[in-house]
Amino acid sequence: MKTVKIIEKAIIQSAKTLQFDELDAEKQKIIKSLEKILGKKHKDLWDYKGTIATFPYTHHSYRFTIQTIKAISKLPIKWMEVNSIRSQSVVVYF
Repeated sequence: MKTVKIIEKAIIQSAKTLQFDELDAEKQKIIKSLEKILGKKHKDLWDYKGTIATFPYTHHSYRFTIQTIKAISKLPIKWMEVNSIRSQSVVVYF
């Protein structure tokens, strides 16, 4: 039996940087809600098949209380990630 390695070409698209004022009212409301819940102002906004917002934090770990998790779960977000080693930020995609 012969093993064949197939490499497919992929198109890599970069995310477009956004300004808060460019977003529609619904997305601005989500970001304002996240800022209130997390207690931090957003750092970056991107558009890549949806909206991505980052929120910085200064500690080596970030823990969510049950109240924070409940509040975030009420928002229409698709996923959320905490990057503790590289960027020390909370990343939210909606």
